[in-house]
Amino acid sequence: MNIVVLGGRLTNDPELNTTTTGKSVVRTAIAVRRTDEVTDFVDIELWGKNAENISHICKKGDYILVRGEWRKDSFTGRDGQKKTKQYCVVNIFEKAGRTDSSRDADTGYVQDADFADNEFADIMQEDENLPF
Repeated sequence: MNIVVLGGRLTNDPELNTTTTGKSVVRTAIAVRRTDEVTDFVDIELWGKNAENISHICKKGDYILVRGEWRKDSFTGRDGQKKTKQYCVVNIFEKAGRTDSSRDADTGYVQDADFADNEFADIMQEDENLPF
């Protein structure tokens, strides 16, 4: 089983790109707070409607929740050295926290057609009751 769930802030504005075959893709990163002193920067990749939606509704600094799968790719760099890259391919994401008043509040939640339920809703409701 390969399921990753992360919450963090976008490190830059999501930039929508199109592959040579016409598929929409966004490659960006989120800052995930591990402890008060340690933050991990995790590369994420979104495809199709998820890519299009995140590029329209999110910006640098927005807190998002993501669920996806972990990938590890190996390749040879321009310097001839073998390299690896690890990242999360996002299947579902949700913009969390306060919404920007200049954005449509109805577009704060986005999901692929493969996922019928809002699985993060319970997490967000529980979060409001935490004492910190």
